[in-house]
Amino acid sequence: MNDRSGSAQRLADDAAAILEGMSDGFFSVDSAWKFVYLNGRAEGLLGASRAALVGKTLWEAFPALAGTAFEEVYRKAMREHGAAELTAYYSDHRRWYEVRIAPAAAGLSFYFRDVSAQVATQQALRESERDFRLMADSVPQIIWIVMASGEAVYFNRQWEDYTGVPIVSSTPAEVANDFVHPDDLGPTMAAWAEAYAQQRGFHVQHRIRSRTGSYRWFLVRAEPVMDAAGAIVRWFGTSTDIHEEKMVKLALEAAERRHAFQQALADRIRPLLDPEEVAAAACAMLGQYLGAGRVVYGEADDGGMQLDMKPDWTDGSLASMGGRRLRLEDFGMAVSDILRAGHKLVIDDVLRVDAAQPHLPNYMEAGIRAVLAVPLVKEGRMRAVLSVHDGAPRAWSAEQVAMAEDMVDRTWFAVESARAQAELRAERDQSRQIFDSMTEGFALLDSDWTVLQVNEIGAQLARTPRAALLGQELWTAIPQLLGSEVERLYRRVQAQALPATLEYAQALPAGGTAWLELRAYPLPGGRLAIFFRDIGERKAAEGQLREADRRKDDFLAMLAHELRNPLAPIGAAAHLLRVGRLDPDRVRHTSQIIGRQVDHMTHLVNDLLDVSRVTRGLVELESAPLDLRDVLADAAEQVAPLVQARRHLLRAEIAPEGAMVVGDKKRLVQVFANILNNAAKYTPEGGSITLSLLAQADSVCVDVADNGIGMAPQLVSHVFELFAQAERSSDRSAGGLGLGLALVRSLVELHGGTVSCHSAGPGLGSRFSVRLPRLAAAAADAGPDAAAPAMAAGGQGLRVLVVDDNTDAADMLGMVLEGLGHQVAVEYGSHAALARVRTASAPPQVCLLDIGLPDIDGNELARRLHSRPETADAVLVAVTGYGQESDRQALDPAFAHHLVKPADIGRLAAILDGVARAARS
Repeated sequence: MNDRSGSAQRLADDAAAILEGMSDGFFSVDSAWKFVYLNGRAEGLLGASRAALVGKTLWEAFPALAGTAFEEVYRKAMREHGAAELTAYYSDHRRWYEVRIAPAAAGLSFYFRDVSAQVATQQALRESERDFRLMADSVPQIIWIVMASGEAVYFNRQWEDYTGVPIVSSTPAEVANDFVHPDDLGPTMAAWAEAYAQQRGFHVQHRIRSRTGSYRWFLVRAEPVMDAAGAIVRWFGTSTDIHEEKMVKLALEAAERRHAFQQALADRIRPLLDPEEVAAAACAMLGQYLGAGRVVYGEADDGGMQLDMKPDWTDGSLASMGGRRLRLEDFGMAVSDILRAGHKLVIDDVLRVDAAQPHLPNYMEAGIRAVLAVPLVKEGRMRAVLSVHDGAPRAWSAEQVAMAEDMVDRTWFAVESARAQAELRAERDQSRQIFDSMTEGFALLDSDWTVLQVNEIGAQLARTPRAALLGQELWTAIPQLLGSEVERLYRRVQAQALPATLEYAQALPAGGTAWLELRAYPLPGGRLAIFFRDIGERKAAEGQLREADRRKDDFLAMLAHELRNPLAPIGAAAHLLRVGRLDPDRVRHTSQIIGRQVDHMTHLVNDLLDVSRVTRGLVELESAPLDLRDVLADAAEQVAPLVQARRHLLRAEIAPEGAMVVGDKKRLVQVFANILNNAAKYTPEGGSITLSLLAQADSVCVDVADNGIGMAPQLVSHVFELFAQAERSSDRSAGGLGLGLALVRSLVELHGGTVSCHSAGPGLGSRFSVRLPRLAAAAADAGPDAAAPAMAAGGQGLRVLVVDDNTDAADMLGMVLEGLGHQVAVEYGSHAALARVRTASAPPQVCLLDIGLPDIDGNELARRLHSRPETADAVLVAVTGYGQESDRQALDPAFAHHLVKPADIGRLAAILDGVARAARS
């Protein structure tokens, strides 16, 4: 065999190997249709061996091909020596074959495979699609398919039946724009975008326009179909008509909103007694609920031509119409006729209403563009009109109209009821209490004591879960009531059919007592309505009130005692002076007694005024950097006479380093002097008092400890309250009004500090601790204390006019000033003072004026003196018993100084000394 023949053989072998390895069947025939070659796959598909087929013609081997599509295609390919493809059913094998024919050198080559399964699948798909369309067209829902690209590829027949428009290839956005209600369009597209983004189901309710132009509600659902990679291929969705259910639901929701509003309105107007307050409250609630510009309730006159507008409500965009009398004809007779006929007036925009055009100026003046007015007709006559206004066009919904219609009747009833209540208030008190108690605990008991109803508040007050009460016998659910006052009350009310009330102290499981007020009312059939509320706060307040009343009585007794003490020596001294047979030493001694007692009374009055001003926040601190050691030294100096008189040992434990704070030196001295004075008063003679100061990083602590009478725990907890004092003996030897420590706490807190008290018990002494913020060393730069003005020396020769309707006070002040060397004139009234100024040869240089003068008050007198040429340059000083900051601010600007009675003679002398120096210069 030569090389060429060998190569040909190898090619033939390779071709045969390829053909045998094919998954398709293969055979070839010559031009006479005789089988030349079959591969193994062809043998299997044809059900015949090569030996049985080779040499036979195709038609001999398979006579069933005659007359079929196979024969026609095969013969045409042979004639034209061309290629062909077909898929046909071979009945002999009852199978479908896909055949591809290719021309060969001496005939045809056939490639074929069994496609019966694929054909069956395609047929099933076509049948399934046909069944799907039949089913989709038969269901009431709209069924649709949208591709991932957004193209709408299928809508069932219901879509066209409902909308009247066949679907075209559109995106969901286009469909929504064309058919979805404008109010629902935004939420729909937002839900669609979210579903796409999160690759989850799409659910929405919206309205779709029908072929008639009306809208109905549909529930729209769609689920995505994913490919193997998890990407959305298409959406399968349904749109189900839920209009009737939706309208029922919306109606129920509207009814619930209306009921809730009505309940809120009832709660709001229930406590109101004034009919106009009722109308205003109803208008306010309706306006806020509707989001309107103004709501006004007007009562009509007998002819129905005018409305008396009651207090209204506005949101601020429209002016109030309350208190006005409105003529309906000013807004058009058509409007007034509609209302008088008992019909509601609904105008979305007055500019579009022909009947309103001639009266537009009146509408515009009132700020009305949209109006909803509902009349109330009783006994054939219009009695009132409820009007809702808006300053912009507005489409009033049916729910809003219904709300206004309901409101006008309710408002009328409430207003009329309020009027009746004003006349029958006494008889109505009990009913009102029952009505008001609906917001409290409530329980309904059957005649056999079964708990039929109980609200949540009632269950909480009963300290029993609601589920454990409902349907249970009361005595079983709350066994502690058996044999109690409550059981006796309930049984008595049931037996006598008379309501009764009980205040009941309920023992709590964790200890303590809860006070309840129970009100039981008999109902038909032996049932009981029980209303109850927690009155613990009221009981506590009553206890506090009793304690405050007791302390007030104690304080008044203390005040009377403290004021009588100095009055006795003052009265005796005055009697001695009236006798007039005293030598100079006795006169001086008597004057000293009067001065000391007046100082004591002044101190008492100043304490009262101080605690009032401080506790009401009317004190302004003159703050500056201070070394607290200097403050404590001044305070100790003030109490030194009392400490020495009671032979106390006062020890000072003061840290050597600086203790700088920011504060008002006068007030801080007052704080520590009060604490030291308190320690001295309550420590028996010969006792010891320790004053210590400790400076810490950010605070300074001052302790005042004594070994005195101490305090019981109940007094320690109240020691800083007004009028609180330890028990005193009947002689009141310690004195005071119980104001000092209350003043201490208020002043310390004004300085940003704290004060506390500790006592181990009666007889064991007390310790008071004051802690104040410490001033950093870098910021400590306290200036020198201002020196107090010294009393002016006599002999200055100023001309002074004293005006006071209290003759004793005026005369005494005049004598004191004369003792200081001044020329004094005294008058007891404003007119007399003005007359003296006009006739005096030398006008006064200083005028001391009382403010509370009977004929012309001190402010007016100051203005007149200041306006006169004789006294235009005189220094005016107010000397008055009014010492509040507000009193100072109310003084006429003509006053240069303000002194509180009794006048501080040292300060007055300093003022006069300053005037004298200015006159000399």
